[in-house]
Amino acid sequence: SVLLNRILERPRGVPDDYRVLQSIDDRIVSGRKGIGPALDAAFLAESACEGIRARHKFIAEAIADVVKSVGEGPTLATSLVCGPADEIIEAYRRLPEMEHLRMSLVGLDSEALFYVMAKCEKAFLEPYVTTVNENVLYLATGRSKVALPPQDLVYSNGLLDRHDDATVVTILNYIHGLL
Repeated sequence: SVLLNRILERPRGVPDDYRVLQSIDDRIVSGRKGIGPALDAAFLAESACEGIRARHKFIAEAIADVVKSVGEGPTLATSLVCGPADEIIEAYRRLPEMEHLRMSLVGLDSEALFYVMAKCEKAFLEPYVTTVNENVLYLATGRSKVALPPQDLVYSNGLLDRHDDATVVTILNYIHGLL
């Protein structure tokens, strides 16, 4: 199983990097021979994978709801450690006008950010989406030269469950300060 092997090897430093998440979203069976395809199919049918797919739809709807609630002017939203960002593409599809939302995608993995921007370009979203190649912990602790403007929405898919309580509080305080 290519997918399960990637999860175990963590080539981007985490088990659920953008390529793994994209494979889960798209239900890509990457096993090549023997039991590999069956392992992939069984893994992709697991409730955890279903939860990941449902989470993206939920977040897309939440983004669209925030845009509607803000009303006039563009809504500013940030995704911390954005992964494949399928929810962003879906959120823009739900909006009557793309210019109502300006997204900042923050992440340390430049390969993932490049991948997401290629998807945004394909969907004609590049005027509305900005990538920020930075460590979220540097942002949260003031060690970054990057400064995001006040935001209407800040979210992340799975960032907080990777850190200890003190770090989570630091990140949450940073997020609170952005809102």
